[in-house]
Amino acid sequence: MNRTTATSLFTPRRSGRTDRKAARTAYTAARHRARKAQDTGRPRKTAGPDPELEPVFPASGRPGPASARGGKVRLPSHRLTTATASGAYPFLAEGGLGAEGIFIGRDVHAEAAFCYDPFALYAGGRIEGFTNPNAVLAGIIGMGKSALAKSIATRAIAHGYRVYVPCDPKGEWTAVAQALGGQSIA
Repeated sequence: MNRTTATSLFTPRRSGRTDRKAARTAYTAARHRARKAQDTGRPRKTAGPDPELEPVFPASGRPGPASARGGKVRLPSHRLTTATASGAYPFLAEGGLGAEGIFIGRDVHAEAAFCYDPFALYAGGRIEGFTNPNAVLAGIIGMGKSALAKSIATRAIAHGYRVYVPCDPKGEWTAVAQALGGQSIA
């Protein structure tokens, strides 16, 4: 069965975009005309809620100190040692690796310097099971992986390490090597 007519609420499946838009516009106009016809010009009286159904307390909640909504809740002070804090909040109060090693940056949570030297950790045996001093830098483009690698390399030289970069496809390590008195072998 082929329908060739359309109402404002129904448009045939094969109708075009302009036809559907015209049908919506016609429907909206008809709805506005119907509302205007019903409107008598007098303000409408809206029936309010039953007085018995009025809320007992304001929308902000029950007033007073027992409400736990407003004012200040006074709690007793709580003291704990860093050993207890590191168990309760391991990412905020960890023991850390100490200040020995290459400065990487500032720890945002502890507001302290973060130092890391995989060779010192390996040689000192401070971390159980740490048998291979390697590191991987992973992240999305533009988040500072190359800058971190270059800063670790230059700071490692200050600690007496030798740095070798076996591959430099972008040529960004050549300037670092020349600034440190090294050379690029190509």
